[in-house]
Amino acid sequence: MERFVVTWTREGRWSVSYDGETFATYPTEEEALSETFTRAAERKQAGFKVVVVLMQVRNALDRHHPLIDALGAISLA
Repeated sequence: MERFVVTWTREGRWSVSYDGETFATYPTEEEALSETFTRAAERKQAGFKVVVVLMQVRNALDRHHPLIDALGAISLA
């Protein structure tokens, strides 16, 4: 199963990795999620099982991001 991980970093930016390798960082949640789900959908259409994981770097900020609290992980498999 292929894995995309979207991480809210200590700097308040969004880092996106694919199978353990970071390929981009984005200033906004919308940009990071749009790119991630577009790539994940392409991989799924190509016949691969895909999972998208949303995470927050531990102690990144004093508060949790509500989207991460609500979703955690979404499987497109």
